[in-house]
Amino acid sequence: MEIHRNVNDINSLVIKVSAGAEQTAVRSRELARFAEQQGLVGR
Repeated sequence: MEIHRNVNDINSLVIKVSAGAEQTAVRSRELARFAEQQGLVGR
C-alpha cells in the first residue's frame, strides 16, 4: 500500500511539473512575440 501511495504522489508531481513547463513555454512564446512586435528581435 505504501508503494502504491508513493506512485500516486510521483504521478501527481510529474503532472504538476509538466503543467509548469508547458506554462513556461507558453509564456516564453508570448514574450518572444511581444518582443518581435516591439521590433526588439529580428528574425
